[in-house]
Amino acid sequence: MKLYKYMSEAAGLAFLKDPALRLTPGHCLNDPFECKVTEKSKSALRQLLAEHSSINAAQDVFMANFENFLNSHGIISLSDNHEELLMWSHYADEYRGVVIEFEVDPNRPFDLFYNQPSESSDSHFSDVSYGKPRVFPKQIEPDNLDEVRAHYYLSKYQKWKYEGEYRYVLPFTMGQFVVVNERTGALTSTLNSLGISVTDGTESSSVREEIPLTTAPIDHFYAWFTSNTTKIMFFTRVKEDRIGRIFLGANCDIQKFLGIFDEHEFDSPYRPFVNPLTGEYLDIYKAALDQDEFKLEFTSLNHELAVTNDAQQADGV
Repeated sequence: MKLYKYMSEAAGLAFLKDPALRLTPGHCLNDPFECKVTEKSKSALRQLLAEHSSINAAQDVFMANFENFLNSHGIISLSDNHEELLMWSHYADEYRGVVIEFEVDPNRPFDLFYNQPSESSDSHFSDVSYGKPRVFPKQIEPDNLDEVRAHYYLSKYQKWKYEGEYRYVLPFTMGQFVVVNERTGALTSTLNSLGISVTDGTESSSVREEIPLTTAPIDHFYAWFTSNTTKIMFFTRVKEDRIGRIFLGANCDIQKFLGIFDEHEFDSPYRPFVNPLTGEYLDIYKAALDQDEFKLEFTSLNHELAVTNDAQQADGV
């Protein structure tokens, strides 16, 4: 199946250099209702814990920390539609960004990533359910806690239905590197004290740091749970051969993207940007506003550049 990720200009350029997607904690999502357990469900969980306190110690701890368990997972959101106008405006930097297509195998959806979640990690891949009651609609029992978690991971208010969202829910330990976009002395000191080194000797305000792939020391837990205030972002890499078409926004700075395509044309044998024999760009398209209707038209980047070149020659540029 083909799914799509809307990205801002900055995020799109970074992705094309190093294909990776952000694991977003529930508390950093743009809808504050997401991944929050309702009071009715919390009450039912507390009652269940009281009634079954002799199940075993591990189960007791799990149920007592149910919401924290949810928050230890990150969300990767994709869409089933690359032509949604509102999403181009909201998530793709007012049409200045890009949409990336991914080939996802529904039978093996986690093969999209280099780093695979463990079977015990409570990972999910599913389309989002819109319009369900916010409260888990069934009685909560010890044997349906997985269903309860899935409900809170994958349910959204019906007005979001236009997004056509498919969602990965993954443990934050799948993160392979972190990025801090707002580098300050205080934040750098805090991160260094947590064991995440950002003293790379550069003057850039943006910091990128590799982290262990599968371990979860306490400093990384802390960095994850405080990311809403520290602005630390966790990323996991995707396989280049799962990248399909690339759609540039109608208002994009095309020269910035051409610089990436030309610079990295031979870097990946799995998803080259340029045909080395013909010099043509491969499966890259440019959006344009339809002249009469509320929709987008997509033409190949090669055609777009040829038309622009012809126009410049006609004008004597």
